[in-house]
Amino acid sequence: MKIRIRKRYIITGIVFFSFIILSFLWYERSKIDIDTLNKNLLIKDIKFGMSEEEVIQQWGPGEYINGMGGHGRAYNEKKVRISFSNDADNDLNGKVGSLEFSNPDYSIFSIRIGMDRLDAINHIKSNTKFKTVKYSEDIFVCGEFSIALRGKDLIEEIQIWFKDKDMTDRNY
Repeated sequence: MKIRIRKRYIITGIVFFSFIILSFLWYERSKIDIDTLNKNLLIKDIKFGMSEEEVIQQWGPGEYINGMGGHGRAYNEKKVRISFSNDADNDLNGKVGSLEFSNPDYSIFSIRIGMDRLDAINHIKSNTKFKTVKYSEDIFVCGEFSIALRGKDLIEEIQIWFKDKDMTDRNY
């Protein structure tokens, strides 16, 4: 009788422990880290997590843009806008946390400006961990990163941003 109860506890413990491990692995599988994003981001000399000083060293000061919760720099000749958080609680505080571009020389996950919109959507769905959000077929999320593909028939602008999971309750 004691052996049967002990076996039941052991089996229950193994099942519970397995469930915990599988849940963790599933969660980790659905995330993307900054290094993976940067490896698939082709914008000359610019990467997520770079400091503002590094961006200015590479591209110059650009046009300063005031914002709420941060600020940006527009590089109109390159057709790129880069944003930086000013919130000390943000994991990318003072670093590149958002990019918008309309330059066909740049890409994310091989998606470029001028690409057929439906082809780009299918590409991101089938070749990345990003998933469509419920409220828009043009916005994709994976972990703390989001990608928006803007345009009617062709991609006209790509926006990529970091939304710190610890700051989801803040609105600026």
